Amino acid sequence: MEELLRLQQIVIENSRFVKMGLRIQGGFEGEHDRTTGEPIPEHISARWQDLETLLSGLIETTSILENAQFHPVLSAAEIALALYSSTRL
Repeated sequence: MEELLRLQQIVIENSRFVKMGLRIQGGFEGEHDRTTGEPIPEHISARWQDLETLLSGLIETTSILENAQFHPVLSAAEIALALYSSTRL
């Protein structure tokens, strides 16, 4: 987990407008209906309370795929899809 946080700091050099680390609140991506104010989500994020467990499972999966000598490109695709689909930091 520490490595992911370290990489986040490298990628996001200026954290002035970004909270670094894992989310500690709900995530919402989408719009709101202009008339009713109802949310129109485009993505429903994982609960912030589950992020550490989800990421730990993803790291463990990475290790299992490497040890099984699973094709590296397919491993990367699987991990990227899982990360995009279920965690959203």
